[in-house]
Amino acid sequence: MTDIPTPAHLLGLIRQFRGGESEPGKDAIAGLLAKLEGEDSAGLLEAAQDLARIEPASEVAIALLRRRLDHADWDARFSAACGLGCFEPAFPILHAMLDDEDAQRRALGAVGTSCSPRAADAASDLIRLLEDPDAEVRLRAVDAIRSVADDAGVRASASVVPRLTALIQDADERISSRAIAALTAFGPAAAPAVPAIASLLRHPVYWVRWEAIGALADMDAEAVATAVPDLIPLLRSTLAEERSAAAEALGCIGPAAAASQDELARLGGEDPDEMVRAYALEALARIRNPGTIDE
Repeated sequence: MTDIPTPAHLLGLIRQFRGGESEPGKDAIAGLLAKLEGEDSAGLLEAAQDLARIEPASEVAIALLRRRLDHADWDARFSAACGLGCFEPAFPILHAMLDDEDAQRRALGAVGTSCSPRAADAASDLIRLLEDPDAEVRLRAVDAIRSVADDAGVRASASVVPRLTALIQDADERISSRAIAALTAFGPAAAPAVPAIASLLRHPVYWVRWEAIGALADMDAEAVATAVPDLIPLLRSTLAEERSAAAEALGCIGPAAAASQDELARLGGEDPDEMVRAYALEALARIRNPGTIDE
């Protein structure tokens, strides 16, 4: 399927399910097809998932969703791309969109591909799009790469971690944050990204710092030990949530975070926030007694 059906052909397909005498099966399919043209994005995705299991209705469903890709509203286009990802026959369409001259079409292609069970088949193109000149394309490519991070072929790529690491410094804060989250999905292979992630602990935007702290807490303790000097200043943050998160990350690092013990002890005894005190004392215990670190 390479072309969108003509209006006449599409109308004929729709009539198979909406026209003629009422039948339970036709009525159910007609209701699902109607959701593909509605305003409820969640309902659209659920309908697409159901229709993907009804082979006779797939062609018309894919056609309706492809037409929705030209909707005036971005959210409608986004939901259409996600819906297309539910249909295996639509994968070549989405894959081809990754090479479209129009940046928005490339972004939508990445969105739809990330929703497809065949997403890993497009990994090399998605990795390439991490360097796309358009910010929206880079953002959606990062999300798509994160969705296939468990694939052996993706993990074996020599370029994926360096390219995600480079995006940590992207001017678009959404991309920085999502790149950090994507890197954590690569486990020990993401160790070279630790210095770049640690540099964001000084970022002026709180939620970017939050993503960086969370990533360091989730990564291999030995690999993130070099970030301890960058985490310690956050124990004096004016935000209780940030002090708690920094303490938790230091506890996850364990004995290699020994330099933070004085600050953690101070928090554990003096911080006005009960949760901060609890996280600080737990971190101290994990640093002093590695046996308490969860495996």
